[in-house]
Amino acid sequence: MTDLVPLSRSGAESETPAVLSDMGFGGAMPAAPIARAWLFSGGAGRAGGQVGRRAGGRAGGQVGGGTRLRAAFWAPNLWTGRPRGTILLLPGRTEYIEKYLRVIARLTAMGFAVATLDWRGQGMSARRAPDILGHVDDFAEYQRDVEAFLDWPPVRAAAGPTIMLCHSMGGAIGLRALLDGRLTVDTAIFSAPFWGLSIGAAALRMVRGAVALGFGMRAVPGGAGACATETYVLRQPFETNVLTSDPEHFAWFKAQAEAHPDITLGAPTLAWLSAACRELEALAALPAPATPSLVLLGTEEAVVSAAAVTDRVAKSPGAALTMLPGARHEGLMESPAGDPGKLAWAALDGFLRGRGI
Repeated sequence: MTDLVPLSRSGAESETPAVLSDMGFGGAMPAAPIARAWLFSGGAGRAGGQVGRRAGGRAGGQVGGGTRLRAAFWAPNLWTGRPRGTILLLPGRTEYIEKYLRVIARLTAMGFAVATLDWRGQGMSARRAPDILGHVDDFAEYQRDVEAFLDWPPVRAAAGPTIMLCHSMGGAIGLRALLDGRLTVDTAIFSAPFWGLSIGAAALRMVRGAVALGFGMRAVPGGAGACATETYVLRQPFETNVLTSDPEHFAWFKAQAEAHPDITLGAPTLAWLSAACRELEALAALPAPATPSLVLLGTEEAVVSAAAVTDRVAKSPGAALTMLPGARHEGLMESPAGDPGKLAWAALDGFLRGRGI
């Protein structure tokens, strides 16, 4: 397995996707992944699978009967025998594998193997035009991605206890996978899970009406900032950002986006928002999964509905909630030297050790 490679070395002819190097942006990086692969997920939904320009000039899309997804797998660092466990890392909307390299470095240093992927429509996975807008017709499409991910041989052969670690939109996807029995894990950790969205009834009716009239592929007005076609961190100043209170992490996000804008996202489409609201309504009506869970939530959360998260935890006997004072949306991407970051990682490690992991 080669080391992390730059975007210019990945192309349509490559059978193995790149995982981009850190480009000198700083911070501890993991060793190279021991496996990287294109996975092929089920179809792209009701409207078909047309895809536009992809990072590095690749064409994405419906290949071999499925939507192409990028996945990578890391072994634990300096670990003899069986790993402490295997983390299945399910990222949020707009995110991509490289954003999690620091998180993966910490997890592998703790003795865990880590597997993760880019969801359809983001990162280097196949996208439907227009490229910069995140889109699915139905959140069931993400469950096809979960199935492809779970069927990947490194994940099927994962050693030790299995832990699902999911952030934001990944929290909705992961919760659905648990509730449907698609995914069985020993325990789950939810970081700022997308279990609710602050949108009024009138606004939701307007969104659904626009989709019904054929405007589903339009960007959500004002979504991801004032400009739908540019990623959030390239427009938003650090002082008013909702992601992290750590200026160094925010600068790292911005440097990645400036170096490789093709792997970023702007606003979602109206159809995505409509699909998300349908899924959130359906999940809210379902009972809690039996899986023991830890939920991390910042006191400065401003992306997902904090009330929906705390309400679901209160109704879930197997779930524990850790509030992170001063943390924003990315609790695991706060400064590791600051109180929110220290608490997030101590809670994660303590929860797993308390489960014998």
